[in-house]
Amino acid sequence: IDNLKGVTLHLKGIGSVSLDISHDAEKAVEAINTFKDSYNDLMSWMNTRMTESQVDDDTAATIDSDDFRMRWGLLHGNSLLRNAKSSMRDITARNYTFSFTERKSSTEIYGPMSFNGLKNDSTLRLRVGSVYADVIISPTDTLQDIVDKINDSSNSAMRNIFYGSDGKLLDQPLLKASISSDKLVIKSTSEDEITISGSAALNALKMNYTYKGVYQLGIATTSDDYGKSGELVFDESEFMEALEDNPDEVQALMLKFVGNFDTWIKSMLSSSSSGETSGTLTREIENIQSQIDNINEYLENYQERLDRMEESLRTRYANTETQFSKLSQQANSIAAILNQLNGTASGGGYGQTSS
Repeated sequence: IDNLKGVTLHLKGIGSVSLDISHDAEKAVEAINTFKDSYNDLMSWMNTRMTESQVDDDTAATIDSDDFRMRWGLLHGNSLLRNAKSSMRDITARNYTFSFTERKSSTEIYGPMSFNGLKNDSTLRLRVGSVYADVIISPTDTLQDIVDKINDSSNSAMRNIFYGSDGKLLDQPLLKASISSDKLVIKSTSEDEITISGSAALNALKMNYTYKGVYQLGIATTSDDYGKSGELVFDESEFMEALEDNPDEVQALMLKFVGNFDTWIKSMLSSSSSGETSGTLTREIENIQSQIDNINEYLENYQERLDRMEESLRTRYANTETQFSKLSQQANSIAAILNQLNGTASGGGYGQTSS
Protein backbone atom coordinates (compact mmCIF):
# COMPACT_ATOMS: atom_id res chain seq x y z
CA ILE A 1 0.00 0.00 0.00
CA ASP A 2 2.91 2.35 0.73
CA ASN A 3 3.95 2.12 -2.92
CA LEU A 4 0.63 3.48 -4.17
CA LYS A 5 1.11 7.22 -3.81
CA GLY A 6 -2.12 9.11 -3.44
CA VAL A 7 -4.13 5.90 -2.95
CA THR A 8 -5.74 4.93 0.36
CA LEU A 9 -7.26 1.46 0.85
CA HIS A 10 -9.80 0.72 3.57
CA LEU A 11 -9.90 -3.04 4.30
CA LYS A 12 -13.29 -3.95 5.80
CA GLY A 13 -13.06 -7.74 5.90
CA ILE A 14 -11.62 -10.96 4.52
CA GLY A 15 -12.11 -11.52 0.82
CA SER A 16 -10.64 -10.78 -2.56
CA VAL A 17 -10.72 -7.67 -4.70
CA SER A 18 -9.39 -6.66 -8.09
CA LEU A 19 -7.81 -3.19 -8.33
CA ASP A 20 -6.64 -1.51 -11.53
CA ILE A 21 -4.63 1.70 -11.23
CA SER A 22 -3.65 3.82 -14.22
CA HIS A 23 -2.18 7.28 -14.69
CA ASP A 24 -4.67 10.01 -15.47
CA ALA A 25 -2.37 12.29 -17.43
CA GLU A 26 -5.12 14.38 -19.00
CA LYS A 27 -4.67 17.27 -16.56
CA ALA A 28 -0.88 17.21 -16.97
CA VAL A 29 -1.13 17.23 -20.76
CA GLU A 30 -3.71 20.02 -20.66
CA ALA A 31 -1.52 22.10 -18.32
CA ILE A 32 1.56 21.62 -20.53
CA ASN A 33 -0.39 22.64 -23.64
CA THR A 34 -1.64 25.76 -21.85
CA PHE A 35 1.91 26.59 -20.79
CA LYS A 36 3.21 25.98 -24.32
CA ASP A 37 0.62 28.34 -25.85
CA SER A 38 1.40 31.11 -23.33
CA TYR A 39 5.14 30.57 -23.80
CA ASN A 40 4.82 30.79 -27.59
CA ASP A 41 2.65 33.92 -27.38
CA LEU A 42 5.30 35.66 -25.31
CA MET A 43 8.16 34.41 -27.51
CA SER A 44 6.34 35.52 -30.67
CA TRP A 45 5.70 38.97 -29.19
CA MET A 46 9.38 39.38 -28.30
CA ASN A 47 10.50 38.20 -31.74
CA THR A 48 8.20 40.76 -33.37
CA ARG A 49 9.24 43.66 -31.13
CA MET A 50 12.96 42.96 -31.57
CA THR A 51 12.74 42.98 -35.39
CA GLU A 52 9.87 45.29 -36.33
CA SER A 53 10.22 48.58 -38.26
CA GLN A 54 9.00 51.90 -36.97
CA VAL A 55 7.25 53.16 -40.12
CA ASP A 56 5.30 51.72 -43.05
CA ASP A 57 5.83 52.34 -46.77
CA ASP A 58 3.39 55.28 -46.91
CA THR A 59 5.33 57.32 -44.38
CA ALA A 60 8.84 56.04 -45.07
CA ALA A 61 9.41 58.73 -47.71
CA THR A 62 8.94 61.46 -45.11
CA ILE A 63 11.45 59.94 -42.66
CA ASP A 64 15.18 60.59 -42.63
CA SER A 65 16.59 57.23 -43.74
CA ASP A 66 19.82 57.90 -41.80
CA ASP A 67 17.98 58.20 -38.50
CA PHE A 68 18.17 54.72 -36.88
CA ARG A 69 15.51 55.56 -34.31
CA MET A 70 13.00 56.32 -37.05
CA ARG A 71 13.83 53.30 -39.20
CA TRP A 72 13.30 50.64 -36.51
CA GLY A 73 10.80 49.86 -33.78
CA LEU A 74 11.38 51.24 -30.30
CA LEU A 75 12.32 47.77 -28.97
CA HIS A 76 14.42 46.72 -31.96
CA GLY A 77 17.39 44.72 -30.62
CA ASN A 78 16.38 45.52 -27.02
CA SER A 79 18.86 43.88 -24.64
CA LEU A 80 16.24 43.11 -22.00
CA LEU A 81 14.09 41.17 -24.49
CA ARG A 82 17.16 39.46 -25.93
CA ASN A 83 18.29 38.31 -22.47
CA ALA A 84 14.75 37.21 -21.56
CA LYS A 85 14.53 35.08 -24.70
CA SER A 86 17.94 33.55 -23.98
CA SER A 87 16.91 32.69 -20.40
CA MET A 88 13.65 31.10 -21.52
CA ARG A 89 15.44 28.95 -24.10
CA ASP A 90 18.09 27.93 -21.57
CA ILE A 91 15.50 26.81 -18.99
CA THR A 92 13.76 24.73 -21.66
CA ALA A 93 16.91 23.15 -23.12
CA ARG A 94 19.12 22.53 -20.07
CA ASN A 95 19.83 19.28 -18.22
CA TYR A 96 18.75 19.37 -14.56
CA THR A 97 20.48 18.08 -11.45
CA PHE A 98 18.15 16.51 -8.91
CA SER A 99 18.33 16.48 -5.13
CA PHE A 100 16.80 13.97 -2.76
CA THR A 101 16.69 12.83 0.86
CA GLU A 102 16.79 9.18 -0.22
CA ARG A 103 17.87 7.62 -3.51
CA LYS A 104 17.81 3.92 -4.39
CA SER A 105 19.17 1.96 -7.35
CA SER A 106 16.45 1.42 -9.91
CA THR A 107 17.23 -2.33 -10.28
CA GLU A 108 19.17 -4.98 -8.37
CA ILE A 109 22.96 -4.96 -8.66
CA TYR A 110 24.99 -8.18 -8.61
CA GLY A 111 28.71 -8.82 -8.75
CA PRO A 112 31.47 -6.24 -9.19
CA MET A 113 30.88 -2.96 -10.99
CA SER A 114 32.63 -4.30 -14.08
CA PHE A 115 29.65 -6.64 -14.50
CA ASN A 116 27.44 -3.55 -14.48
CA GLY A 117 29.22 -1.63 -17.22
CA LEU A 118 31.99 0.23 -15.31
CA LYS A 119 35.22 -0.07 -17.27
CA ASN A 120 37.50 2.37 -15.41
CA ASP A 121 37.73 4.07 -12.04
CA SER A 122 34.99 6.68 -11.72
CA THR A 123 34.38 9.45 -9.20
CA LEU A 124 31.06 9.49 -7.37
CA ARG A 125 30.48 12.96 -5.89
CA LEU A 126 28.09 13.21 -2.94
CA ARG A 127 27.03 16.75 -2.06
CA VAL A 128 25.02 17.86 0.97
CA GLY A 129 24.45 21.62 0.82
CA SER A 130 27.89 23.19 0.33
CA VAL A 131 29.73 20.10 1.62
CA TYR A 132 30.80 17.33 -0.73
CA ALA A 133 32.85 14.15 -0.81
CA ASP A 134 34.39 12.34 -3.79
CA VAL A 135 34.40 8.53 -3.64
CA ILE A 136 36.42 6.56 -6.18
CA ILE A 137 34.43 3.62 -7.54
CA SER A 138 36.54 0.87 -9.14
CA PRO A 139 35.41 -1.84 -11.59
CA THR A 140 36.36 -4.47 -8.98
CA ASP A 141 34.18 -2.92 -6.24
CA THR A 142 31.07 -4.76 -5.14
CA LEU A 143 28.00 -3.07 -3.72
CA GLN A 144 29.21 -3.82 -0.19
CA ASP A 145 32.64 -2.31 -0.97
CA ILE A 146 30.98 0.93 -2.05
CA VAL A 147 28.79 1.05 1.08
CA ASP A 148 31.87 0.50 3.24
CA LYS A 149 33.75 3.33 1.49
CA ILE A 150 30.87 5.78 1.99
CA ASN A 151 30.30 4.83 5.65
CA ASP A 152 33.99 4.75 6.62
CA SER A 153 34.73 7.76 8.86
CA SER A 154 38.47 7.03 8.54
CA ASN A 155 38.27 7.41 4.76
CA SER A 156 39.89 10.76 4.03
CA ALA A 157 37.66 11.20 0.97
CA MET A 158 34.60 11.15 3.27
CA ARG A 159 35.99 13.49 5.93
CA ASN A 160 33.59 16.36 5.14
CA ILE A 161 30.63 14.04 5.66
CA PHE A 162 31.77 12.94 9.15
CA TYR A 163 33.50 16.07 10.47
CA GLY A 164 32.28 19.66 10.85
CA SER A 165 34.08 22.79 9.72
CA ASP A 166 35.62 23.01 13.21
CA GLY A 167 37.31 19.64 12.68
CA LYS A 168 35.17 17.87 15.29
CA LEU A 169 33.39 14.60 14.63
CA LEU A 170 29.68 15.16 14.02
CA ASP A 171 27.07 13.44 16.19
CA GLN A 172 26.02 11.65 13.03
CA PRO A 173 27.32 11.78 9.45
CA LEU A 174 25.50 13.93 6.91
CA LEU A 175 24.47 10.83 4.94
CA LYS A 176 24.56 7.06 5.14
CA ALA A 177 24.72 4.25 2.59
CA SER A 178 23.08 0.85 2.88
CA ILE A 179 21.94 -2.14 0.82
CA SER A 180 18.26 -2.97 0.49
CA SER A 181 17.09 -5.87 -1.71
CA ASP A 182 20.40 -5.83 -3.61
CA LYS A 183 20.05 -2.10 -4.30
CA LEU A 184 22.27 0.73 -3.10
CA VAL A 185 20.46 3.23 -0.87
CA ILE A 186 21.91 6.67 -0.08
CA LYS A 187 19.97 8.57 2.55
CA SER A 188 20.29 11.98 4.19
CA THR A 189 20.41 11.90 7.99
CA SER A 190 18.88 15.38 8.23
CA GLU A 191 16.48 17.58 6.29
CA ASP A 192 19.32 18.63 3.99
CA GLU A 193 19.01 17.20 0.49
CA ILE A 194 21.70 15.31 -1.36
CA THR A 195 22.83 15.60 -4.96
CA ILE A 196 24.98 12.98 -6.67
CA SER A 197 27.04 13.20 -9.85
CA GLY A 198 29.46 11.07 -11.81
CA SER A 199 27.82 9.63 -14.90
CA ALA A 200 29.81 6.38 -15.24
CA ALA A 201 29.50 5.44 -11.56
CA LEU A 202 25.82 6.35 -11.42
CA ASN A 203 25.07 4.27 -14.51
CA ALA A 204 26.80 1.25 -12.98
CA LEU A 205 24.92 1.77 -9.69
CA LYS A 206 21.61 2.18 -11.58
CA MET A 207 21.13 5.51 -9.81
CA ASN A 208 21.31 7.81 -12.81
CA TYR A 209 18.23 9.71 -13.93
CA THR A 210 16.77 8.64 -17.26
CA TYR A 211 15.08 11.99 -17.86
CA LYS A 212 17.25 15.04 -17.27
CA GLY A 213 15.64 17.64 -19.57
CA VAL A 214 12.11 18.37 -20.74
CA TYR A 215 13.26 17.86 -24.33
CA GLN A 216 13.16 14.14 -23.40
CA LEU A 217 9.47 14.54 -22.51
CA GLY A 218 8.38 15.83 -25.91
CA ILE A 219 8.80 19.55 -25.07
CA ALA A 220 11.22 20.95 -27.64
CA THR A 221 11.99 23.99 -29.78
CA THR A 222 10.35 24.15 -33.20
CA SER A 223 12.38 24.15 -36.40
CA ASP A 224 10.80 27.48 -37.45
CA ASP A 225 13.36 30.01 -38.64
CA TYR A 226 16.03 27.31 -38.28
CA GLY A 227 15.16 26.95 -34.60
CA LYS A 228 15.82 30.64 -33.90
CA SER A 229 12.19 31.47 -33.16
CA GLY A 230 12.49 29.80 -29.77
CA GLU A 231 8.87 28.65 -29.82
CA LEU A 232 7.90 25.21 -28.48
CA VAL A 233 6.15 22.10 -29.72
CA PHE A 234 4.72 19.42 -27.45
CA ASP A 235 4.65 15.75 -28.44
CA GLU A 236 1.93 14.29 -26.20
CA SER A 237 2.70 10.68 -27.15
CA GLU A 238 6.37 11.08 -26.18
CA PHE A 239 5.32 12.60 -22.86
CA MET A 240 2.89 9.77 -22.17
CA GLU A 241 5.54 7.16 -22.99
CA ALA A 242 7.94 8.75 -20.51
CA LEU A 243 5.19 9.01 -17.90
CA GLU A 244 4.38 5.33 -18.23
CA ASP A 245 8.06 4.40 -18.14
CA ASN A 246 9.06 6.40 -15.03
CA PRO A 247 6.35 8.61 -13.50
CA ASP A 248 8.44 9.61 -10.47
CA GLU A 249 11.27 10.95 -12.61
CA VAL A 250 8.86 12.77 -14.92
CA GLN A 251 7.23 14.41 -11.93
CA ALA A 252 10.59 15.42 -10.45
CA LEU A 253 11.76 16.81 -13.78
CA MET A 254 8.59 18.83 -14.37
CA LEU A 255 8.74 20.24 -10.84
CA LYS A 256 12.36 21.24 -11.46
CA PHE A 257 11.42 22.78 -14.80
CA VAL A 258 8.51 24.89 -13.53
CA GLY A 259 10.51 25.75 -10.41
CA ASN A 260 13.26 27.26 -12.57
CA PHE A 261 10.70 29.23 -14.55
CA ASP A 262 9.10 30.46 -11.33
CA THR A 263 12.50 31.59 -10.02
CA TRP A 264 13.29 33.38 -13.28
CA ILE A 265 9.90 35.13 -13.41
CA LYS A 266 10.30 36.28 -9.80
CA SER A 267 13.78 37.60 -10.62
CA MET A 268 12.20 39.67 -13.39
CA LEU A 269 9.55 41.07 -11.05
CA SER A 270 11.17 40.99 -7.63
CA SER A 271 14.65 40.05 -6.47
CA SER A 272 14.19 40.55 -2.74
CA SER A 273 12.83 38.13 -0.16
CA SER A 274 10.40 40.79 1.04
CA GLY A 275 8.75 40.83 -2.36
CA GLU A 276 9.65 44.43 -3.17
CA THR A 277 9.44 45.32 -6.83
CA SER A 278 13.15 45.37 -7.54
CA GLY A 279 13.44 42.77 -10.28
CA THR A 280 15.03 43.22 -13.71
CA LEU A 281 11.79 44.12 -15.48
CA THR A 282 10.49 46.39 -12.75
CA ARG A 283 13.84 48.19 -12.52
CA GLU A 284 13.74 48.76 -16.27
CA ILE A 285 10.20 50.12 -15.99
CA GLU A 286 11.28 52.35 -13.10
CA ASN A 287 14.29 53.61 -15.10
CA ILE A 288 12.09 54.43 -18.09
CA GLN A 289 9.54 56.10 -15.82
CA SER A 290 12.36 58.08 -14.21
CA GLN A 291 13.48 59.25 -17.65
CA ILE A 292 9.89 60.21 -18.50
CA ASP A 293 9.61 62.12 -15.21
CA ASN A 294 12.89 63.94 -15.93
CA ILE A 295 11.70 64.85 -19.41
CA ASN A 296 8.35 66.03 -18.04
CA GLU A 297 10.15 68.10 -15.40
CA TYR A 298 12.39 69.60 -18.07
CA LEU A 299 9.34 70.42 -20.22
CA GLU A 300 7.58 71.99 -17.23
CA ASN A 301 10.65 74.11 -16.43
CA TYR A 302 11.00 75.05 -20.09
CA GLN A 303 7.30 75.95 -20.23
CA GLU A 304 7.77 78.16 -17.16
CA ARG A 305 10.67 79.89 -18.94
CA LEU A 306 8.51 80.38 -22.00
CA ASP A 307 5.69 81.74 -19.83
CA ARG A 308 8.08 84.20 -18.16
CA MET A 309 9.49 85.17 -21.52
CA GLU A 310 5.98 85.67 -22.87
CA GLU A 311 5.05 87.80 -19.87
CA SER A 312 8.21 89.84 -20.31
CA LEU A 313 7.49 90.34 -24.00
CA ARG A 314 3.91 91.29 -23.26
CA THR A 315 5.10 93.84 -20.69
CA ARG A 316 7.64 95.23 -23.13
CA TYR A 317 5.00 95.32 -25.82
CA ALA A 318 2.60 97.15 -23.50
CA ASN A 319 5.34 99.62 -22.58
CA THR A 320 6.13 100.07 -26.25
CA GLU A 321 2.46 100.73 -26.94
CA THR A 322 2.42 103.33 -24.16
CA GLN A 323 5.55 104.99 -25.48
CA PHE A 324 4.21 104.84 -29.00
CA SER A 325 0.98 106.46 -27.81
CA LYS A 326 2.95 109.24 -26.14
CA LEU A 327 5.06 109.72 -29.22
CA SER A 328 1.90 109.85 -31.30
CA GLN A 329 0.47 112.52 -29.02
CA GLN A 330 3.73 114.49 -29.23
CA ALA A 331 3.74 114.12 -33.02
CA ASN A 332 0.15 115.35 -33.16
CA SER A 333 1.02 118.31 -30.94
CA ILE A 334 4.02 119.16 -33.08
CA ALA A 335 1.92 118.83 -36.23
CA ALA A 336 -0.70 121.18 -34.75
CA ILE A 337 1.95 123.71 -33.85
CA LEU A 338 3.45 123.49 -37.31
CA ASN A 339 0.05 123.93 -38.89
CA GLN A 340 -0.56 126.93 -36.69
CA LEU A 341 2.81 128.40 -37.62
CA ASN A 342 2.17 127.77 -41.29
CA GLY A 343 -1.24 129.45 -41.00
CA THR A 344 0.22 132.47 -39.32
CA ALA A 345 2.96 132.75 -41.90
CA SER A 346 0.48 132.68 -44.80
CA GLY A 347 -1.57 135.44 -43.13
CA GLY A 348 1.18 138.06 -43.24
CA GLY A 349 3.64 137.06 -40.68
CA TYR A 350 4.41 138.42 -37.23
CA GLY A 351 4.38 142.16 -36.41
CA GLN A 352 2.54 143.39 -39.55
CA THR A 353 -0.49 145.84 -39.41
CA SER A 354 -3.07 146.80 -41.97
CA SER A 355 -3.06 150.26 -43.60
